[in-house]
Amino acid sequence: MLLIAEEAFPFDLRVWKHVDARRQEVDFDQMLSETTFSSQERLMLEIAASLWSSSTHPTILGVVAERLGDDWLEVLLRALAASRSARVRARSAIGSVP
Repeated sequence: MLLIAEEAFPFDLRVWKHVDARRQEVDFDQMLSETTFSSQERLMLEIAASLWSSSTHPTILGVVAERLGDDWLEVLLRALAASRSARVRARSAIGSVP
């Protein structure tokens, strides 16, 4: 989520007022209740919510590929790679515990 927020919404208080980076908490429900996001902005935030908490914020990838422009898609792909990397490291750490 932080990668998407930092790259796609670096100065957007509509996003940052719902992010507590120190506690690693994001109030996606409140954030997504904002009605002033464009359709691309909202989709990016829904994707971030899906990466953060996939069980409560699912996203259909076909919609993502169709609706996001190249710049937004580039940010998303970096966020996906970061999310995947973190999960792989976490699994490796668990597997390496004696």
